[in-house]
Amino acid sequence: MRNKRFLSAVILTLILAVGLGVFCACSAPEFVRTTISKDNMGVEIADTMYGLFLEDISYAGDGGLVSELVNNGSFEYEANKTAYWKIDGAGEVKKESGLNTSNPSYLHLSVDGTAKLENLGYIEYYDYLTEKYNKDKMNTADMGFHKDVKYDLTLYVRLNEFEGP
Repeated sequence: MRNKRFLSAVILTLILAVGLGVFCACSAPEFVRTTISKDNMGVEIADTMYGLFLEDISYAGDGGLVSELVNNGSFEYEANKTAYWKIDGAGEVKKESGLNTSNPSYLHLSVDGTAKLENLGYIEYYDYLTEKYNKDKMNTADMGFHKDVKYDLTLYVRLNEFEGP
């Protein structure tokens, strides 16, 4: 068990060192020395303590670390099931006969003629492929599409009581 805790401490130390190095690269010294010693374990860690902490700042966990461009794509946000969606038509979020147990919610859209469904995506605070903060983007919805970049789109659509060509 002691070896497991030592290995956990080493992995956590490496993750923290790499993360700190990435965030502080602009003002970091030329090198950083880290010493890890199995003889100097530090504080005792409970055998039942597992996990990793990620602070979700500016959608880092939602839109920054994943390739997902659609915000609230499964209509699962508790406070507002249609958050980040503009629905021009009669639409409501339902849970009866959902896609699967992991994605029980879906949008039921009733259309008589035409309708429009738009996802606002994630707000990009920085200019594309730069570290230049752009305050003008603060309240601008943006899916983040860029010219000459390939995107994959998957939709699950079910027609109910459809009559037409």
